[in-house]
Amino acid sequence: MSGKGLGSSARKLVEAVGTIRSMDLSVPVRRGNRTVKLNLRTVAKPDPDVALLLAHLGLRLPKGSRLVENVVEKTTP
Repeated sequence: MSGKGLGSSARKLVEAVGTIRSMDLSVPVRRGNRTVKLNLRTVAKPDPDVALLLAHLGLRLPKGSRLVENVVEKTTP
C-alpha cells in the first residue's frame, strides 16, 4: 500500500475490501426432458472509492458470472 501511495493502514484496506459482495445463484435449467441446476457466482460492482483503491493496487474483480461447482445448498429450518 505504501508503494502505491495509499498509506499503511491495513485495517482500512480490510474494511474497504470487506464491502465487496458476491452472490451464488442456483438456477434450474431444462436440458431436453430433465432439469439440472446451474450454479453461478457473481460479484457486485464495488463502490467508487473501493473500485479506485483496487485500481491503485492493480487488482480487478471478475466481470460477469462464473460457473461454480461443489455448491452446498442453504436450507432453512
